[in-house]
Amino acid sequence: MSPTKPKPRGIALIGMSGSGKSTVGKIIAESLAWPFVDLDEVIREKAGMSHADLLAQIGDEEFKRRAEEWALQMDTRGTVFAPGGSIIYYPSVMEKLRAECVVVYLRLSLPEIIRRAGDNADNHRGIVGFAERGWAGLIAERAPLLEQYAHQALDADDLSAEEAAQNILDLP
Repeated sequence: MSPTKPKPRGIALIGMSGSGKSTVGKIIAESLAWPFVDLDEVIREKAGMSHADLLAQIGDEEFKRRAEEWALQMDTRGTVFAPGGSIIYYPSVMEKLRAECVVVYLRLSLPEIIRRAGDNADNHRGIVGFAERGWAGLIAERAPLLEQYAHQALDADDLSAEEAAQNILDLP
């Protein structure tokens, strides 16, 4: 029996809501014939309810604790992983992702985030901190962490999902 070959490093896509993590991630996963894992889907499966409903039921802090626990249990090697935008609040998860994956930040400007995701608070009740800070406040708070944890950053304002995926596939 031959030894099991270790899984290759995965690809983790981080960024704000609307940055294309899931859309771009699915394209990359298909190109590499790797599984695509969306943490929001994992949360929905484990909690038995949507991300927004769970957040409304248990609040930001308990939601963050559970999301961190579930993310730490995952093996992201050999996958394309798309966590929610709040993943950067969990240093333990981000260090795990940096060890298992190439972490790519899909960077968007505030006007592009609003264009893609809208600016209606009722539509964003599933985003940790949105009700208190809105997009501008979340970007101000999260952008330094996104930059800190990313191995690579990709300015995605003017890129289609296919172009963004190809740029990531072409990274060294």
